[in-house]
Amino acid sequence: MCVFVFQVSYSYLRPDALEFFHPMQRFWRVMHMMTLVYFSGIIILLNHRPSYGRWLLGYFDPLLNQDVTKGHHTYDDNCEFTLANVWDNFDHYYFIHWMDWFLASFVIRDFPILHLWHVLNEF
Repeated sequence: MCVFVFQVSYSYLRPDALEFFHPMQRFWRVMHMMTLVYFSGIIILLNHRPSYGRWLLGYFDPLLNQDVTKGHHTYDDNCEFTLANVWDNFDHYYFIHWMDWFLASFVIRDFPILHLWHVLNEF
């Protein structure tokens, strides 16, 4: 129901959302629809219990369905800011953060707001 309300209110507020006058019109339509699908998925996850959200996201990353144990690596094991510590913690999440910033730059398109968005995203 919340996804339906979101999409109806979005189409009411932005009736000309898909009428781009740009050389890459099809690309921006695909980006726009992917953004709407992403926000709809976030709304679905926010309307369920956290255990169901973890179970649902477990299809994308099976490690999300496992309990955090004492031997499990977390990023707050060693908080020293050294090159060796940064390199030890370097994994696929760095690439995902970079791709998130890159794809968000297509949607936001304003440099200060983009960086403010990602700093607040980290908090």
